[in-house]
Amino acid sequence: MLKEGVHDCLAQHKPVLLAEPLSLLVDPPCTVRVSIGPVLASSPKSRGAVLVLSDVTALVIAEAQLHHQATHDPLTGLPNRTLIQDRLQQLLAASQRRGDGVGVLFIDLDRFKRINDGAGHPIGDQVLRTVGLRLQALCRAEDTVGRWGGDEFVILLSGDNLGENCQLVARKLIGEISELIMVERVSYHLGASIGIALAPDDASNAEDLIRLADLAMYRAKKAGGDSFAFASPDMNRSSSQRLEIEVSLRQALLQCEFEVYYQPQFAIGQQQLTGLEALIRWNRPGIGLTPPDEFIPIAEDSGLINEIGRWVLNEVGRQLREWLDAGCVVVPVAVNVSARQCQDFKLVDEIRSLLARHAIPARLLEIEITETAAVQNMEHMTNLLGQLSGLGVKLAIDDFGTGYSSLGHLKCLPISVLKIDKSFVSGTPGNHEDCSISRATIALAHSLGMKVVAEGVENEQQRAFLDAEACDIAQGYLFSKPIQAAGIVSLFLKAAGNAGKGSIDEGP
Repeated sequence: MLKEGVHDCLAQHKPVLLAEPLSLLVDPPCTVRVSIGPVLASSPKSRGAVLVLSDVTALVIAEAQLHHQATHDPLTGLPNRTLIQDRLQQLLAASQRRGDGVGVLFIDLDRFKRINDGAGHPIGDQVLRTVGLRLQALCRAEDTVGRWGGDEFVILLSGDNLGENCQLVARKLIGEISELIMVERVSYHLGASIGIALAPDDASNAEDLIRLADLAMYRAKKAGGDSFAFASPDMNRSSSQRLEIEVSLRQALLQCEFEVYYQPQFAIGQQQLTGLEALIRWNRPGIGLTPPDEFIPIAEDSGLINEIGRWVLNEVGRQLREWLDAGCVVVPVAVNVSARQCQDFKLVDEIRSLLARHAIPARLLEIEITETAAVQNMEHMTNLLGQLSGLGVKLAIDDFGTGYSSLGHLKCLPISVLKIDKSFVSGTPGNHEDCSISRATIALAHSLGMKVVAEGVENEQQRAFLDAEACDIAQGYLFSKPIQAAGIVSLFLKAAGNAGKGSIDEGP
């Protein structure tokens, strides 16, 4: 480069600036910018060139640092999302020339949130750094190991026999990540869910490959975690359907397409109405009623669950006020709130405002949270539920038995109601394990001064078993299907006039 620059300067009789800086092999290494100026003379033998060297070492180092910061994760030092996408595009272009394939492994750490929330972010950061080092150690130098964000990592592979190699790598990764991580003399245990997408079989562009690998990862996580799954042809269709539902949900909020149904709850012994559970239904135009399990998971993933949850609370508050104004003897109404609604203390302000706006006695509102949500961050949840309890509302743990909480967890929370998940109730009285779990749950709740509600009671045998075990309250189709708000007034009248005379079966 220097020789060509001198030649051009002499041939053109004008200064030349080299396009790229030169690295000098000196100690310490030095980088210089070179400009070459002509020395003019009457005699050709006297002509020459002057080289001016400018030390730009500090500038080059600074530029390299800026480039590294823009393309690498500051916590782990691994390539970040920008560099991952760039390298994937390069791999895809090269694979088209060679005729081989490219594999994307999308990795999500199982159980990391509990560590991060329970032990603190500094410990969580150290765990992520350790995982990053383990991933690098398992992969080849030519493979790309990057951090996509949060507790998600991406690995890019290329070559022949790609499906088999990706499967082999995924198994090794799951085994390595599951090994205990020691931080400050405390051991932490993680798992991994991995999604795999292959080019050109699954997709031929970077964006679609990563999206499909991400979807496959969620499939592995839903299967229980500590596993991997390959992308499949139906994922694009499923993804499009989810997107369609998400868009429709946003429209549903604007067009008032939601409706609240109410599931009656009865004291088991007397079969007397003691409460209602608010259940959201989506009346989709041209489709009809859509059950919650078809849209609530999508609402949670998209963040719409917060808006939908606020709508349900406000609708229940408005309805309670309407029943009170009609002179009804109103029973408490339980409202489910999502884990997302419990992430901060806005829920406390919303419920306080709701009670004041509609002049509702706090005893008529019961807030239900799932067992899993209750134990995600005990310090935060203890504070949040304590503030809610201070408002005078009742608090219930829903789906008990599915979240692996302990007596130590429960005794820290101001809970007054425990709900046995219907998956356990459905097996009684014929299944020994379900009977044991239900029996133990009832005894546990009563020992802590809580009432017990059994969900999904559908036949007399289940009711008789629960009654014999001193369960307090039951709900399910044996007593009543969920009822539209318009039918609740007559339910109150029947309950007042026929207390203890049997069950009610109304509504769709």
